Amino acid sequence: LKNIRTGESYSQASNAAGAYTFALVKPGQYDLTVSATGFKNLRRAGVKATLNDPQLVAEGEKLASA
Repeated sequence: LKNIRTGESYSQASNAAGAYTFALVKPGQYDLTVSATGFKNLRRAGVKATLNDPQLVAEGEKLASA
């Protein structure tokens, strides 16, 4: 997760179900990249983070085999 304006980056591992949460992220616009060994990367540009408003970015999507 990378803040578009500041360049600040965050990393997070997923749980066993493949879900991930970024806590304490400053409000703003972010580019999100999700990767897993053996799979293509998933990218989302312009993900908006706001206070107390969780965002579901890629529900139901599966990474395609590389």
